[in-house]
Amino acid sequence: MTNREKAELVFEEELKDVHHVREFVLDCFEKLTPDYFWEVAASSSGKHHPKITNRKHGLIIHTKLCVWWGKKIAQSFYSYDLEVVIASLLLHDLQKFGTEMSVYDGKPTLANYTSTHGMILAVQMRQLLKDQNKTVSYGKFETITACVGLHMGKWTDELLGDKWIKEYRNNDNVKIVQLADYCASRKVGAKMEELDKLTFGELNEQN
Repeated sequence: MTNREKAELVFEEELKDVHHVREFVLDCFEKLTPDYFWEVAASSSGKHHPKITNRKHGLIIHTKLCVWWGKKIAQSFYSYDLEVVIASLLLHDLQKFGTEMSVYDGKPTLANYTSTHGMILAVQMRQLLKDQNKTVSYGKFETITACVGLHMGKWTDELLGDKWIKEYRNNDNVKIVQLADYCASRKVGAKMEELDKLTFGELNEQN
């Protein structure tokens, strides 16, 4: 099964909301996705991300969770392009740990991957657009690459990107993608369990 076929199968529901840029998204999956993407957990150390994404296929689950968060967060913004948001979140972690994982210990091969993986992927996506002779200036395609490149927010190594991408720091689509990825990576379950145990019985005590 090709990467494109895997993406169409695994992300069938999410792709229903992507129309004008669907082929570009699937092309990115086909040409830029390492084999490990379809198998690994969202956190290489297991110390980060919710429990549900720290298992086999966890990075896929994280991606789906990001799209869900993106849709929810976008509703609170005045201006956004939902197609751009969804496309960006589908692609943002394609190469989270580098172009491949170590065959010796299964660890990431990309140095400082937290701050570098988004921008490195964005540069590859932009080159893919150029190779296809697609117009990238100030359109959906360029905004998607910017969202991917900047999705780590203040932890992004911007020195790896082209000058144009910095113009998008305050773009609402970029902000939504950043927030969706951040929210999806929080261990909300543990906090929910902690809060669920609170009864506030002391409020009913008589002085």
